[in-house]
Amino acid sequence: MTKSIIGALFFVPFALGPLFVSMKIAATAPYRSCQIILAIGTGLYAVWFGFIFLDAFYWHLDPQSAIALVFIGLYSLPVMIPIWLGALALKRRNQLNENGGWKGRRKWKLSHML
Repeated sequence: MTKSIIGALFFVPFALGPLFVSMKIAATAPYRSCQIILAIGTGLYAVWFGFIFLDAFYWHLDPQSAIALVFIGLYSLPVMIPIWLGALALKRRNQLNENGGWKGRRKWKLSHML
């Protein structure tokens, strides 16, 4: 029993890594808009994780089903990365709005660089 638990712990960073990233962003972005986007992303990841887990360990049982846990997190990145970037962009926008926005900052134009 101990060997199987230690072996399962190897897959935790791969399988739950996207969830940990979402939790870290949620902890540093207290704005409601960020929390909504991250909650949607977490829900999508939970459905994805549940589907792959059930497929690998119950519906199509195979001796090498555990390898699917390595790829769950990797295959979710095309969806999760835009969600994380959207949450970080909303966090940045909310911080700028709290600090007075872009007032007083010089806007860069092409003519300034030439």
